[in-house]
Amino acid sequence: MRFWLSINDGKTYGPYDANQLAALVAKGRMTTSAMLCQEGSMTWMPATTALPGLFSPPSPAPPEIPAAPAAPAAPAAPTPQSMPLSDFIDTSTPAAARSTPQPDSWQSRAEPTGARADFGNGNTHASASHGANAAGGGDGRGGNNSTRTHEDPDDPQKPLYVLARGVKLLIDWLSMIARGGIFRRLSLSAWNLGHIAFLAGSAALLGFIIISAIRSDSLSFAGLSIIVPIAAALGQYMALRFASTNELIVQNSPLRASGETLFQLIGLVMLASAVLLTSFGLYTVVKEGETFGMVLPAIGAGILATIGFLFLSPQSLSLHVDSTASAGEDGLALIGTFIKALLASSRFIFGLYASLGGAAAVVGTIWFLTDAQDLRPSVLATSGGTLLASAAVYPLYAYILAILYFVFVDAIKGLISLNRPSESSRSESTG
Repeated sequence: MRFWLSINDGKTYGPYDANQLAALVAKGRMTTSAMLCQEGSMTWMPATTALPGLFSPPSPAPPEIPAAPAAPAAPAAPTPQSMPLSDFIDTSTPAAARSTPQPDSWQSRAEPTGARADFGNGNTHASASHGANAAGGGDGRGGNNSTRTHEDPDDPQKPLYVLARGVKLLIDWLSMIARGGIFRRLSLSAWNLGHIAFLAGSAALLGFIIISAIRSDSLSFAGLSIIVPIAAALGQYMALRFASTNELIVQNSPLRASGETLFQLIGLVMLASAVLLTSFGLYTVVKEGETFGMVLPAIGAGILATIGFLFLSPQSLSLHVDSTASAGEDGLALIGTFIKALLASSRFIFGLYASLGGAAAVVGTIWFLTDAQDLRPSVLATSGGTLLASAAVYPLYAYILAILYFVFVDAIKGLISLNRPSESSRSESTG
């Protein structure tokens, strides 16, 4: 049997038989990280699996038995000379710099059966021509061997990967900022400012409703003034009660995934979507003059931007990267990370929406006092009330989503455990 060889330098060599591979091991040019593909096959496997005895130490020689004094010693058998390895060993890449092997089938597909790769430059020389060339026909070159360059389709130096490298640098930079604790500091600042703005906005809305009821001479409308302080008190209670609970859920519910690249990419997409949504809201305000049209885009963009920023640092959401995780665990971790990002952003979202809503309510109320005939102050004050309500409900909303998710996950785990035999049944079956 002969094998194609990959030593993690982006090239394919061979094919070689077991003796040639053993010579490479003896010279230290081939380690256990090498990958082998049997000639005629499409599957790559570790060298330790393809040839289990290739890296085993040689068995110790048996002790010598002294020959009889009268019998002459037999002449020693000639030692076979080791085959020269300089022609097909690539020493340009040190063993320490080689990356983890990627057992893919593109390498074997790129080499026809019977081809030989030059270890020095990676060019593949066909040992026999095919079709019309083998019979001397075709392009008139007869049976001459053809030479073609072996290229790595995933070579990061290609111009195709310039954009990919730029995206990776952007993600790495944003991830470094996310891991620096800046979000925690922003959340606490927004949280403290949000409570003050929430109270100020609620007082402004109360005054707006009372003034509107007096000017319109409507006592039924004045009844709404009773609802404002009650709603403000409930909002403050929900924010204080559930924000801390949400953070405890994030810390005490670890998830496992095989990598963090997918999470970071989704986070970048969320940040870009938040920018587009904000641009759309500003376009609506400037083009159509509707201030209320900015409320919903602002709510959606704030949530998307916050969750996207948290996705760039999934470790802060108690996500453990484990290469042995399955695809099912990746899916559950993806949904769970989204839920936990909602939980972790409770303080920041409350502070952001409460600050915006309180400012809008105060400005709209003062504007309404100066010009009651204009509808824009009323729209602005109403938009501020909507933001204040969103700030109050958000921590509870995230908590309810977390409960539904973890109940769903626990139900799945329970069904899986029911299908597993218990320890007693295992012992009975083995007994």
